[in-house]
Amino acid sequence: MKKLLKVISVILSITLVFGAFGALAVHADAVITEREIDLLLFSLSPYRIHCFFTETLPNVPYLDVEEYLQYIYNGDFDTASDDFETYTVTNPYGETMVVDTVNDTVTFENFDAFMAVEVNEEGSSIEINYVQYLNDSVINEPSAITVDLGAYGIDAIAYGTQVILPLPVLGAMFSSSYNNAVYYNNGEMEAICFVHTFDPESYYDEFDQSHRLQSLTRTAAEAEFNYNTLCLYFDWFFGRPSNTVLAESMETMCFDEALDNYSEHTQLAKQLLLSESMVDYFNGMLILGYYVFDGGHTVMMNTLLNYCTEYITTPLISEWLDNYAGDSDEAHIARDHYETLFESLVLVDVVANTRATEYEQYKDEIVAEYDSGAYLIIHGDLAVFVFDSFETDTPYELLDALQTASEAGVKNFLLDDSCNGGGYVMAYQYIATLITNKQNRSNKHAGAELSVPTGGVYSVVYEFDLDLDGDFDEDDETFCFDFNFAILTSQASFSCGNSLPVDAASQGVMILGENSGGGSCYVTNRYLSDGFDFPISDILKLVISDLDVDLGAPVDEYLIEETADGKNYAPLYDLDNINGLITAFYACDEHVPGDTVIENEVPATVEEGGSYDEVVYCAVCGEEISRETVYTDPLEPSPEVADSIDANVVTAIVLISLAGACVVLQRKKNIVR
Repeated sequence: MKKLLKVISVILSITLVFGAFGALAVHADAVITEREIDLLLFSLSPYRIHCFFTETLPNVPYLDVEEYLQYIYNGDFDTASDDFETYTVTNPYGETMVVDTVNDTVTFENFDAFMAVEVNEEGSSIEINYVQYLNDSVINEPSAITVDLGAYGIDAIAYGTQVILPLPVLGAMFSSSYNNAVYYNNGEMEAICFVHTFDPESYYDEFDQSHRLQSLTRTAAEAEFNYNTLCLYFDWFFGRPSNTVLAESMETMCFDEALDNYSEHTQLAKQLLLSESMVDYFNGMLILGYYVFDGGHTVMMNTLLNYCTEYITTPLISEWLDNYAGDSDEAHIARDHYETLFESLVLVDVVANTRATEYEQYKDEIVAEYDSGAYLIIHGDLAVFVFDSFETDTPYELLDALQTASEAGVKNFLLDDSCNGGGYVMAYQYIATLITNKQNRSNKHAGAELSVPTGGVYSVVYEFDLDLDGDFDEDDETFCFDFNFAILTSQASFSCGNSLPVDAASQGVMILGENSGGGSCYVTNRYLSDGFDFPISDILKLVISDLDVDLGAPVDEYLIEETADGKNYAPLYDLDNINGLITAFYACDEHVPGDTVIENEVPATVEEGGSYDEVVYCAVCGEEISRETVYTDPLEPSPEVADSIDANVVTAIVLISLAGACVVLQRKKNIVR
């Protein structure tokens, strides 16, 4: 873990005019104020940090790039400059980013390698002990990238030996680290708050945000910077899932151009996002949310909707709600877009309500319930593990369910993923590895990841403690259950709830229901300059076989009933029908031998021979076809060892001979007596 870098110095509040310094990539009359404020580094324990503010954007802190990186990663970063115009920041492994403060550009020869540093997990409540990283390799080489901040009206500023960038820009570039930071100033406390993304016990979640909702207006400079930062996010640091409305447009043009060209409504969204009226801004975010919605990772109105419940009496929320319910054209358009989007947002509730109704008939067959809300049904020859998220403890709950089902003697095991909205990637990969280990005989999961900004594709291998005994050993390689596994999906199966069936389907596991709902990217959280945050599809995308993960897992049996009133999800939960379909899917009229695998290997030694089993499984149903134990001879000793053995043998013979002589002499002495 990275040791905390304390900033120890006296409080400074220095106003400097930099018009005479050509090294500064700022307007000639720009005024920068430096002051020391509180630093909350993943906890409420306060330290101090130097921040820089411009006259036109008094609520947008600039931070020293090196210092920011030191806080979010483990290891030492270094900044160097020969001319105090161009700065090279080097990570602990020698990878660099070059900040040109004259042209306002940031260049990475290898952006992915620059970020490949152990992240600072200090204060995190997330702990996963059943996985360990093994290795990675490059499938497709990444391209160098240059981010032109100047094109977005964003300044990179030289400040002596330091190079400073706006906090929202730093957060965008490096939020894949799992860490981010936000500026907080409620008049009583001013701080830079470093947070772990989506940590369920984050201290920042408890902070009152009502101070952000008092003013109905903002300056034109604040509106422009906020919009430009949003464009930067979507152009450079967005996973670009293929299932968004703007996906095709954003393949050929920048985000700003996409809004200009897609429709009158996207043009209106841009106009509202640039407005000095905060009410207009909220309506713009609501309209934009429809065009970038990807199933649940990118939700532009996330903060707004939360504020409507927590801070409904604040001036801004009260004014916006009145406007939203009014008759203006903007309000009508915002409502239409949100109501269309709302159907997707509540789909999981529709499916979940149907499931609750249909599963009522099996309530007496629930044999196990778990802390996460997951539960196990055993219905005849079918076990059903119902889980709606991938929690850190989900593997432990699933393992218990599998053991319970095994003891009950069932043959088919269904993972009900139909209402699963995602969760931790490592939990999904553990499950994918376990349920395919009957045929794979490996506790390793090799996943591929695409870096959207660079085009780099990487194979990343993790090893799992499949039996969850606390050890990564050879027992995990063959640990499996003799079930016919199947996964039940719907359009509400999203993110990891989508990746699991796509991954499993590529390895022959049966998928039932309807195509899952997409979500190929990792998800992160972004903070805009006004403090509003939203989840967004991050720059890393899962690559599984040749499938478009965003289009969901193809199903082997489509179970949804199409009616005049829409989809009927009740057939998803007919367990008798599902049990029969699983049995039929895995039925094998004639076994097809797969590749021979080696199991139960016992290495030979010089003293004794070894053995191993040559096993052939059916490539269709996974049943064992044949098993032959092969015995091997003892190892031949090396010449040095052989000479040593020969010498030892001679010595032993001599000693034995001497011992024999002594025995004879002793006997003679006894006789004389």
